[in-house]
Amino acid sequence: MEEEIRNEEKEELTLYEKLARIQSEFHLAKNEYSEYGGFYYRSLEAILAQLKPLLLKYKIFMRFEDDIEEHLDRAYLVSKVIAYDLEIFDEGAIVGIGYAREAIEKKKFDDSQLTGSATTYARKEALSAFLLFQDEADADQQDGGEVVSLEAQEVTDEQRAEMAELGIDIAKVAIYYRKNVDELTYSEIQKAINIKKGALK
Repeated sequence: MEEEIRNEEKEELTLYEKLARIQSEFHLAKNEYSEYGGFYYRSLEAILAQLKPLLLKYKIFMRFEDDIEEHLDRAYLVSKVIAYDLEIFDEGAIVGIGYAREAIEKKKFDDSQLTGSATTYARKEALSAFLLFQDEADADQQDGGEVVSLEAQEVTDEQRAEMAELGIDIAKVAIYYRKNVDELTYSEIQKAINIKKGALK
């Protein structure tokens, strides 16, 4: 009888409520230092080590999905972090997205290491969006030709042309992000383009 009462009193959370609690409980200082860049940062390994106990606590399954997109003859890593509720399987999923550009070259790095570096950064960007923490000061890009975050890049003419072709109103995109049109970034515009393309399929 007592067990039945406890089960009735057990709080049932939706996937979004669980994510909100994880976001509130996730705390990780930038405790690693880059001698090359001269900044403190959070490593992907440290983020995941801090996050895994919270995923277990709230019965959330998370996975990464990585892809490569080409823009202006450059390769960009697109990483999605996807979360599923293990208690309510039909509730859908929550997705965070991160972007990073592969460097053309980097001393002492072969092609697989360049891709791995970009993938790591894109995954951190995705987790940053997912967990609502900012990692801007620890960007893996300095002037040495390393990974570049798309969050810092300006909108290109090619993107503007593609938006016009798809019938996307850039003013509405700016309203969505609560920005002026000239403050929109490459990443924000590309997300709008990708959403529109997905809707047209």
